[in-house]
Amino acid sequence: MLKKNWSKEIKKILTTKGVDSHKMEITPFRDWKKIATYSFVGLILSLGVNIYMSFQINDESFFSAEKITNEGAIFNSNSLSEVLEDIENREQNFEKIKKEGISVLDPSL
Repeated sequence: MLKKNWSKEIKKILTTKGVDSHKMEITPFRDWKKIATYSFVGLILSLGVNIYMSFQINDESFFSAEKITNEGAIFNSNSLSEVLEDIENREQNFEKIKKEGISVLDPSL
């Protein structure tokens, strides 16, 4: 079985015969060949990245998050009593202002 020289094959694909060395001549074949080659390489890279990401997401190893244990919520009675006292104080202040009214100063004086 003959061993294929891949570097020669790649050089054949990327070069054309009779190309101007100074790139002064218009050669649409060369230009479209480069565009097609770069597009194909980009497509293959994109496909590889998408396959890699889908496997990593399916294995749940792509996102590194800590597992949350289902512990009950901790009840803090001290903070609850402070909040309830604050609400009662605000209610008393509101009732006081409602009964007495607010004295508004005239800013033009």
